[in-house]
Amino acid sequence: MSEQDPKAAGTKFSQFPKVDGEGIEGVGLKNGQNVRFELTTDAVQVNPNPFRDAKGRFAPTPQDLENLKNQRDVNEFLYEAIQKVEGGEIDLDGYATEEQLAQVNEASEFRDDALNVKIDDESKQNTAAHGSLLLVLLTTKTGLPS
Repeated sequence: MSEQDPKAAGTKFSQFPKVDGEGIEGVGLKNGQNVRFELTTDAVQVNPNPFRDAKGRFAPTPQDLENLKNQRDVNEFLYEAIQKVEGGEIDLDGYATEEQLAQVNEASEFRDDALNVKIDDESKQNTAAHGSLLLVLLTTKTGLPS
């Protein structure tokens, strides 16, 4: 068996040694033929399923996404988009800024604190009301003066 023509006939996948690092090769089928290939981002196919939104509905995607066939294409698409954002070509007006997110967070904390105070107050009122009711019931049943 030469380096150019390795055979894995009769070898189970679980028997292949584990490796880390660069230069990892894969084996598989292409057009019904056994093939060996270098594992790169070019070899990772893009999932063809459509995107879904937060509610699980199919979401429309930009036409550009139809041209993405492998992970390398995806990486290049994202890199170019980031470059456009950083260069000011893509306008992010309308998206939340860090300052706006901080304001929303602060308002949420303020609301949570106010709700906790209200819950505590209502709990104290309920406790006092239950105590008064219990006192009324005890005095009614026992005939003791209130």
